[in-house]
Amino acid sequence: LAVAGSAQASRLHGLSEALTPAAKADLIESLPGYPTPNTLPSAQFSGYINIDGTSKNLFYYFVESEVSPETA
Repeated sequence: LAVAGSAQASRLHGLSEALTPAAKADLIESLPGYPTPNTLPSAQFSGYINIDGTSKNLFYYFVESEVSPETA
C-alpha cells in the first residue's frame, strides 16, 4: 500500500508485509474522492467476522490513526 508522504508510505509498506493473507484481503486501497488508488491518508480495513456457532457475520470497518498509529 503506497500513500503520499515517504515516511507514511514506508510505514504502511511495512504494515502490508506484516499482515496475514486474510487482513490483506480486507485492506482498502481506494475510495471515492481519492483521485488515484493507494493514496488514502491511513490504512483502512473492512470485512466480515464470522460469529462462531452461527451462520451470522459481523461487518467491521477499521481506520488506523493518521496522527500516531504506534501509540493510538
